[in-house]
Amino acid sequence: MSLSFEGSDKSKVFDCLSRLDVQFTGVANGEEGFSLSVPFYRLKKIERALSSEGIVFERGRIRGFPSLLLRYRKRIGIPIGTVLALIMIYLSGQVIWCVDITGNSTVSDREITELLDSLGCGVGDRYGDIDFDILHNRFLMECEGISWISVNMNGTHANVEVREALRGEKAEEGGFYNIVASEAGQIEMIAAVEGKPVVEIYDTVLEGDLLISGAISYRQDTLSRFESAEGSVYATVKRTFSVEVPFVQETSVPTGEEIHRKSVRFFDFNINLFRNSRIPDTFCDTITMNKQVCLFRTVTLPLYIDETVYREMTQKTVTLSRESAKEKAMAQYRERLYEVLGDAELISKTVTEEMGEDFCRISCELYCLCDIAKKVPLEITKEIENINEETEK
Repeated sequence: MSLSFEGSDKSKVFDCLSRLDVQFTGVANGEEGFSLSVPFYRLKKIERALSSEGIVFERGRIRGFPSLLLRYRKRIGIPIGTVLALIMIYLSGQVIWCVDITGNSTVSDREITELLDSLGCGVGDRYGDIDFDILHNRFLMECEGISWISVNMNGTHANVEVREALRGEKAEEGGFYNIVASEAGQIEMIAAVEGKPVVEIYDTVLEGDLLISGAISYRQDTLSRFESAEGSVYATVKRTFSVEVPFVQETSVPTGEEIHRKSVRFFDFNINLFRNSRIPDTFCDTITMNKQVCLFRTVTLPLYIDETVYREMTQKTVTLSRESAKEKAMAQYRERLYEVLGDAELISKTVTEEMGEDFCRISCELYCLCDIAKKVPLEITKEIENINEETEK
């Protein structure tokens, strides 16, 4: 609050404010006097003290937060909106705002979040009502690609950590197993945990050949016991593939026509910012972008802006140059090489390029070291059971 005084009362004003222990700011001298600013909440006490000492003053403008209160005191919507905002902030602090997933590569984030949401652990669900031990068990029962999961709450954020199941590995439900070769190769190393190896290093095996047996025997026709074979068998394997790109191709090209659809998503509520209308079949290329709103670039809110772009496409026959065809073939070759190699360790690689009259072909021959162990159920025949019974006798 600003107060104006006559210049002759300057010392009296300062003494009075000093006795009241009032902090004042913004002292400004004018032609006929001076002015200063005092706290609004102490204004009445200051005015009584100044009047008792006969000091003449005039009120000036109210500044800061009190001026806002006075300016909008008749607008009832502001306090109602403030109360509603505080209630929403309080309620939203008890629900999940965001789900962050780490540790997955083959199982998509979308698949994990949809399954968690169906189990009651999604955006907008109350995390205080979730029994996370039960949630973990139910998730693992319904998702075969995940072998371990942990959901930890950090404020309103659910941090999900997962471990994916190894490729080709399935949970055992009892019984005995053999280990066979998943592909042909030359044995380089055998690491048997359970069962008895039936091959040696440098042996050549074909796909499906027995590597580690779950039927343990010490002498010919003398069976001791059954086990579930477990272990790894590394072998040098040969893998080949080729990619081919024709010079003349039918391709989809955009016409330049686009349709944009925007919507706002708050927890599980969607608000479309467009009129409902059918998308023509020619608009077959679809791009969806999701943007989460961040407060001050640090605090993520459960508010998303979804935008879907529909692009009109048309079929067109194009003729590639030799350089363009080769460049496209190389891109497909690199992608295919990553898929074929997988988790194996590359030993050698031979690449052959062939440029025909109407195509470009790239062929690749790989030698790599990989684990070819594959678990299959052990079939126990009546003959084996009879041998086992005679051995026990």
